[in-house]
Amino acid sequence: MQYSMVESDVNNPVWGNLVLNKIHVNLNFLAGKFLLSRLQVSVKNDASSASIEKAKKEIFELYFKSKNLPSAQKDILLLLKK
Repeated sequence: MQYSMVESDVNNPVWGNLVLNKIHVNLNFLAGKFLLSRLQVSVKNDASSASIEKAKKEIFELYFKSKNLPSAQKDILLLLKK
Protein backbone atom coordinates (compact mmCIF):
# COMPACT_ATOMS: atom_id res chain seq x y z
CA MET A 1 0.00 0.00 0.00
CA GLN A 2 1.25 3.47 -0.86
CA TYR A 3 1.37 6.09 1.88
CA SER A 4 1.92 9.78 1.48
CA MET A 5 2.35 12.83 3.66
CA VAL A 6 -1.12 13.90 2.51
CA GLU A 7 -2.54 10.97 4.50
CA SER A 8 -0.66 12.08 7.58
CA ASP A 9 -0.44 15.28 9.50
CA VAL A 10 1.42 16.54 12.51
CA ASN A 11 -1.34 15.16 14.77
CA ASN A 12 -0.67 11.58 13.68
CA PRO A 13 0.51 9.74 16.84
CA VAL A 14 3.54 8.36 15.00
CA TRP A 15 5.36 11.72 15.19
CA GLY A 16 4.91 12.00 18.95
CA ASN A 17 5.89 8.38 19.47
CA LEU A 18 8.99 8.97 17.38
CA VAL A 19 10.24 12.00 19.33
CA LEU A 20 9.31 10.32 22.63
CA ASN A 21 11.42 7.32 21.58
CA LYS A 22 8.41 4.98 21.89
CA ILE A 23 8.99 3.53 18.43
CA HIS A 24 12.31 2.61 16.94
CA VAL A 25 12.82 2.87 13.21
CA ASN A 26 16.04 2.56 11.26
CA LEU A 27 15.78 5.82 9.32
CA ASN A 28 17.30 6.20 5.85
CA PHE A 29 17.10 10.00 5.55
CA LEU A 30 20.28 11.40 7.12
CA ALA A 31 18.80 14.80 7.99
CA GLY A 32 15.89 12.96 9.64
CA LYS A 33 18.30 10.86 11.72
CA PHE A 34 20.19 13.91 12.94
CA LEU A 35 17.09 15.94 13.71
CA LEU A 36 15.39 13.04 15.48
CA SER A 37 18.44 12.44 17.70
CA ARG A 38 18.50 16.09 18.70
CA LEU A 39 14.76 16.23 19.30
CA GLN A 40 14.78 13.06 21.42
CA VAL A 41 17.46 14.55 23.69
CA SER A 42 15.58 17.84 23.85
CA VAL A 43 12.30 16.13 24.79
CA LYS A 44 14.09 13.94 27.34
CA ASN A 45 15.41 17.10 29.02
CA ASP A 46 12.09 18.95 28.79
CA ALA A 47 9.08 16.65 28.56
CA SER A 48 6.50 19.44 28.72
CA SER A 49 3.62 19.18 26.28
CA ALA A 50 4.80 22.37 24.56
CA SER A 51 8.26 20.87 24.01
CA ILE A 52 6.79 17.64 22.65
CA GLU A 53 4.44 19.53 20.31
CA LYS A 54 7.32 21.65 19.02
CA ALA A 55 9.46 18.55 18.40
CA LYS A 56 6.60 16.74 16.60
CA LYS A 57 6.04 19.74 14.37
CA GLU A 58 9.74 20.07 13.59
CA ILE A 59 10.23 16.43 12.52
CA PHE A 60 6.96 16.42 10.56
CA GLU A 61 7.91 19.62 8.72
CA LEU A 62 11.33 18.24 7.77
CA TYR A 63 9.74 15.15 6.25
CA PHE A 64 6.97 17.16 4.63
CA LYS A 65 9.48 19.50 2.95
CA SER A 66 11.62 16.52 1.90
CA LYS A 67 8.81 14.21 0.79
CA ASN A 68 10.12 14.03 -2.78
CA LEU A 69 13.54 12.66 -1.76
CA PRO A 70 13.83 8.87 -2.09
CA SER A 71 15.37 8.34 1.37
CA ALA A 72 12.70 10.49 3.02
CA GLN A 73 9.99 8.59 1.11
CA LYS A 74 11.33 5.30 2.50
CA ASP A 75 11.19 6.69 6.03
CA ILE A 76 7.66 8.00 5.54
CA LEU A 77 6.53 4.56 4.41
CA LEU A 78 8.18 2.94 7.44
CA LEU A 79 6.76 5.48 9.88
CA LEU A 80 3.21 5.54 8.60
CA LYS A 81 2.98 1.75 8.72
CA LYS A 82 3.71 1.84 12.47
